[in-house]
Amino acid sequence: MTIPFNHDPEVWQLTDTHGDRALRFVLEIFCLLDKKNNYLEITLPLMKSLARTLRQSLAKCWRILGQMLANGWLIVLKTFEDGSPSAVMGRNYAEYHRSRGRNGDELGTNSKQIGPDLVGKGREGSSLTLNSSLTSSEEEARLREQKEKKGAQSRTPKKEKVAHVAEDCAQNFELFWQAMPARNGKKVEKPEAARKFATLSPSDQVTIIQAAANYANSERARAGVGIKDPHRFIKSGKGDTPWRDWTEPEARPPA
Repeated sequence: MTIPFNHDPEVWQLTDTHGDRALRFVLEIFCLLDKKNNYLEITLPLMKSLARTLRQSLAKCWRILGQMLANGWLIVLKTFEDGSPSAVMGRNYAEYHRSRGRNGDELGTNSKQIGPDLVGKGREGSSLTLNSSLTSSEEEARLREQKEKKGAQSRTPKKEKVAHVAEDCAQNFELFWQAMPARNGKKVEKPEAARKFATLSPSDQVTIIQAAANYANSERARAGVGIKDPHRFIKSGKGDTPWRDWTEPEARPPA
């Protein structure tokens, strides 16, 4: 049984601080993100339900969530007035889904990938493989089938690969659109924003989602002062890229 995340210092820090059961919370969060297309609203009923299911205190569940955010495993999309997260996404969700089979199945018949946000961006060996109950012949058959599937993926027609990239882009754009603040109560020029968004690289698409969330949580945006429309936030008429100024949260003076 191979468990690469045992070598991840952040995972060890998590379990040293909160106990091994903290991994159950992490898995539940990533499972929910997977079911909800990488958009999860953090509500009190949800946290209470997880606390009951995992037999943890509500306060500990909040602390584990906080450490997941601090480690960069999750990206905050929206916050409550007190600054606590109200909606999150997984940082490496798009990379995780590119590692799946065409029908959404995991590669390999007896493998389960857990938390790519924990173990890296689809690196080789980033899966938890449960093989202890397999015989030698079954193991050989499993490896052969996995190799054939990987070979089939490498032969995927170019048009299908382009379609997968376009689907990831569309999902990322919707997350960006949701994260952006509205100017005068509405957001305009969505097609133009989508066109500009599609020119960004996959890594920039993930970064701009966080930038939009940071911008929405800024004091000026909360006050409704000078809010940029989404398409101008991506690229202004002068060719500037305002979003690059918001890749980090706004620095606020201590209370």
